[in-house]
Amino acid sequence: MRAWRARTSLALGSGRRRTLLAVLLLHANRPVSRDRLIDELWGGNVPAYAVNLLQKHMSSLRAGLEPGRRGRGPSGALTWTEAGYVLRVPPGGLDLEVFEQEVRRAREAHAAGDLRGASGAYHAALRLWRGPVCDGLSSPFLDMMRDQVAERRIGAIEECMEVDLALGGQADLVAELRWLVAHHPLRERLHGLLMLALYRSGRQAEALAAFRDARRRLREELGVEPTALLQTLHQRILAADPDLLPLPSHRPPPTPLPTVPPPAPHTTPPPDQPPHGKPSHASPLNAAPPHAPPPHTAEPHDSPPHDSPPHDKAPYDMAPSGAGTRGSAAGGPASGGTAGTSTAGMGTAASHGSGARGRSAGGRAGGPASSGQGRRAASRAPRHWPTPAQLPHGVPQFVGRKAELERLDALLTGDPALSRAVVLTGMAGVGKTALAIHWAHRIRHRFPDGQLYVNLRGFDPTGTPMEPAEAIQSFLDTFAIKPDQLPSGLHARAALFRSLLAGRRMLIVLDNARDAEQVRPLLPGAPGCLVVVTSRDQLTGLVAAEGAHAFVVDLLPKEEARLLLTRRSGARLSGTFQKGLLQPAARCPAATLDGPANGDEHRLAGEAAAVDEIVAYCGRLPLALSITIARAVTNPSLPFAALAAELRGARARLDPFDGGEQATNVRAVFSWSYGRLTPPAARLFRLLGLHPGPDFSPAAAASLAGLPPQDVRPLVAELARTNMLSERVPGRFAFHGLLRAYACELSDTQDTRDERRTTLHRLLDHYLHSAHQAGRVLSPGQSPDAGLAPALPLVTPEAPAGRSEARTWFTAEHLVLLAAARRAAEAGFPAHARHLSWSLASFLGHRGTWRVKVAPTSR
Repeated sequence: MRAWRARTSLALGSGRRRTLLAVLLLHANRPVSRDRLIDELWGGNVPAYAVNLLQKHMSSLRAGLEPGRRGRGPSGALTWTEAGYVLRVPPGGLDLEVFEQEVRRAREAHAAGDLRGASGAYHAALRLWRGPVCDGLSSPFLDMMRDQVAERRIGAIEECMEVDLALGGQADLVAELRWLVAHHPLRERLHGLLMLALYRSGRQAEALAAFRDARRRLREELGVEPTALLQTLHQRILAADPDLLPLPSHRPPPTPLPTVPPPAPHTTPPPDQPPHGKPSHASPLNAAPPHAPPPHTAEPHDSPPHDSPPHDKAPYDMAPSGAGTRGSAAGGPASGGTAGTSTAGMGTAASHGSGARGRSAGGRAGGPASSGQGRRAASRAPRHWPTPAQLPHGVPQFVGRKAELERLDALLTGDPALSRAVVLTGMAGVGKTALAIHWAHRIRHRFPDGQLYVNLRGFDPTGTPMEPAEAIQSFLDTFAIKPDQLPSGLHARAALFRSLLAGRRMLIVLDNARDAEQVRPLLPGAPGCLVVVTSRDQLTGLVAAEGAHAFVVDLLPKEEARLLLTRRSGARLSGTFQKGLLQPAARCPAATLDGPANGDEHRLAGEAAAVDEIVAYCGRLPLALSITIARAVTNPSLPFAALAAELRGARARLDPFDGGEQATNVRAVFSWSYGRLTPPAARLFRLLGLHPGPDFSPAAAASLAGLPPQDVRPLVAELARTNMLSERVPGRFAFHGLLRAYACELSDTQDTRDERRTTLHRLLDHYLHSAHQAGRVLSPGQSPDAGLAPALPLVTPEAPAGRSEARTWFTAEHLVLLAAARRAAEAGFPAHARHLSWSLASFLGHRGTWRVKVAPTSR
């Protein structure tokens, strides 16, 4: 959801405030009572002081929508009446309203027999769509409206397809209809339109096959036969009914295959040569939605273009790019709204004057012709695809990762003709994408044929990873391949993509991959290209079968984490120093590492201890550090010591790490990984949050979960493969501190109190009985058996057989045993705390650490 006042982009604030604005926009220019707003915002989970929260959000919304309003002066946009709150939106100021107007105009034109006018209005309506309504926001009312608007949109697409088919565009429609049928397999109208488009294209056999496919799907999924209308169409196609063919005047001439020029001879440019192309502000790699306009050059910053607002999200419900061509070629301009004082987009950027966008869509440089005849004439000329430069903007102040960059650069020192794949893997929020994009920009001059980029949405708030076919389609759009010239099926299109890459040197970034199966169809077949893949999954299948190079992106070293705070807080440091909040002190170690100017070094040094505490509390995780830095920069009067105190005093460990958006909320980012786990692995992840740390073995995890050891090993491996756990030492697994806090939160909300206590009891039994057995082996007769209760069912203690095995076990587990003894004392298991302390004596006594380490745990 985006909003503008005139040509100024408005800051919409937090997720709840954006949700409130979305609800008001769906009731634009109509009063909504306070009780109804509370119900539509929170449903059955109304918080305490809901009225006060609502009033607070209303005040913030007024300030955001009317930044120039003074004090408590009357608001012209959001007012209170006796009937409730009213959000006033000028005509044409809401893209959802314009969408409905254009659809009504299209239906009226269709009823009057004006097919070209109807097509133009339909395309103008569908060009407004850029994603799900209010994507990323959630409330009972929004969830319901999102489904309703999506249903209205697919209905408009069907009607537009029918009109375009009547105009003779069957050849262009086939590929798009196949895509729509695949994603909406139970909509019989789409099946019928596909059959008719195939038949009119002279492909009777494929039209009959399309009917058989529709019939099979309906039988398998619903147990019903196609409706009489679809069956009648099938019979007419079977009989080669000439009345189904278009009128002669509507039949377009045949279109030759597009030509792609051969690759130019490659000469590696010097490092200081400017890169080919210019990165776009939005990711153009996702194919355009059905009947969307062609991509255009983004304007700088966040101001909306003259004829359409900016959009920074990948489109939704993707389909072949030729749809955009048909949308522009269909004819009449869209009737737009007038520019208002504030606009907002429901799931897409809002528009000032959508009519201007409709009129200019076909007139952009490189855009399609403004009529069907011009489009067909253009298709007969050879197509020369531009050099793509699709890398997103990199992190402005990239810090550290020197060792990783050197290792990555080393891959390029070999034969440039070799085909390479690099996998960057690591936990959520560790900076895989930032590193990949930074490195890609550094080396793009080595790939003169351009760069491709796609976000595969493997771990994403939408919960729906991109299918390989969709990614390949977006790449083929870059090569200007017309939809009616595309082969059918994933494997055939993947082969076409590999053919287009043959002999070229391109850099391909596959960001946020789900698994190896999603990536494999996107790999080039010929040498010369480099593929960079980022994923939270280790993608071991890609490494094993495809020979990809695996790089683990780890947490920032402490020095680089301090440097990140130094560089990113430079402007903030200046302001706080002027107010006397930071005093010059000893030189900060981080300031010696290519840091800012000397003044900032000394200002940061004054709070060196607080900086160290912030780094430790963030667990050196770049995402958590960046959120904390944003808090500091936007509050220049807040010294680092106060910020560290905020982190230390938070009610929950993860509460401070919420940047107001899903992508900058550590809980949300972790949840996308958690949501990909199998149910048994998700349960183990939650319960492992009860482990006192610092690490554990699969045997301990088995007792904790109450599972046989052979059943728990695959679950631990799944957590490690998805980087929810780290294996620092072979056979020893550990949590990141923030992931442990997230696991504890999940267990508190999803597991009962009795289940959590029983889990902890099993874990303490495991360590108690394992330590007791190892102690008896090391010091026979010295380990007391009196008062040692039997272990709970489902506990499988470890039993070292000899002194060497017992000593090795204690060496690996003694820190865990100390933490377990402390946890036992705190959680009300005094017998476990006492016996664990005695069991440790036989081992720690030899090391001289008994009094130092055990005394605190045996109080």
